[in-house]
Amino acid sequence: MATALRTRVEIEAPAGRVWAILADLDGYPEWNTFTPKIETDRVVGHPIVVHLASRSGTRRQVETLARWAPGEELRWGASIGPPWLFRAERVQRVEPLGEQRCCYVNELVFTGLLALIVRPSVELERGFDRMAADLARRAEPRRERPVRGEFVHRGRHRPGPDAPRLGTLGESNGYDVAITTVQSPTAIEPVDDLDWQPCHACATSIPVEFDCRIVGPQRVVESTGTISYVCPHCWATQIGTEPDPGLFEAQRNCHVCGHDLGDSPTCECCGMLRYWAVVACPRCGSPQAVEAPHLGIHCDAFTLDCVACRSRFVSLCIC
Repeated sequence: MATALRTRVEIEAPAGRVWAILADLDGYPEWNTFTPKIETDRVVGHPIVVHLASRSGTRRQVETLARWAPGEELRWGASIGPPWLFRAERVQRVEPLGEQRCCYVNELVFTGLLALIVRPSVELERGFDRMAADLARRAEPRRERPVRGEFVHRGRHRPGPDAPRLGTLGESNGYDVAITTVQSPTAIEPVDDLDWQPCHACATSIPVEFDCRIVGPQRVVESTGTISYVCPHCWATQIGTEPDPGLFEAQRNCHVCGHDLGDSPTCECCGMLRYWAVVACPRCGSPQAVEAPHLGIHCDAFTLDCVACRSRFVSLCIC
C-alpha cells in the first residue's frame, strides 16, 4: 500500500460540524469547487458517481463506495484490472483536536503491483488543496486569514522603478531583469483560475504554486497546505514552505539577476524567490514570474498562467 497524495488542514471548528458539512453531499454545489456533485445511495459496495471540476470542465467518474462511517471516514475507489494489479481509493477523515478544533485529512491511497510507479497529476493535487480550503472556509465563516495564507517569508520583487509591471500586456523591451523565453510550450489553452488565490498585499486573485514536500522512504509527495507566489500586479512575494531539497536540483544563483543566493530562500539583490524566474508569455509577450526549478540545470519545465492574455502554457522539459 502506498499513500500517493495527502492533504491535511487544521480547522477552527468542532469535528462534528466539519463532518456534517462533508457528509451533506447535496450541499456540495454551494461550497465545493473541486467535487461539486456526488451521486450515491450511501450503501457500501454500490456505485458512487463523483463529478470532478477540471480545466476542461466537469468530468464524471464512477467508482465504488468502500466505507461510509458517520463521524469517522468516507472512502471510495476503483480498480484497473484485478485489485492485486492496481486499485486507487480516496479516503477522507475528520480527526478531533479539541472541542473547537479538528483536522481534515484527504488521502489518495494506491495498492497493487503498480502502486509504486503510478503518480497523481498536478491538477489532482491542486484539487485536493482547493477542497481542503473550501471546507475550512465553509466550517469557519468568520475566518479572517486565507486558509493557505500561512507563510515563512513575505517580501517584494524589486525589478527597478522604470520596469513594466509583471503581467503587463505588450512588449517586454526595457525590462531590466533577465527574461526567459519559453522554448517548448504546449498549445494555447484557456487559463484555469479555479485555484487562484488573493495576493496578501493587493488582494488581487493571482496564480499561485501549492507547496509540497517528500515524505518517507517511498518518496510520497505530500501537500503542506501552503502557497508561494510572486504577484504579477504588485510584485509582492510569499514563500509558504521553503522548497524541499529532495524535490529540486540545488540552485546557487538567482534566475533573474544572477546574484549568489547562498542559503537564503530569496535574492538579496532583487528579492526574487529561489527557483523562480521571469518568463515571457509566448502568446502576448508579457513578462511574468513562474516557479521554474529546472532552469537551474538549463531546462525549461514550468507552467505559465498568463494574467495578461488569460492563456495557459506548459513548457516541456528538454533535458
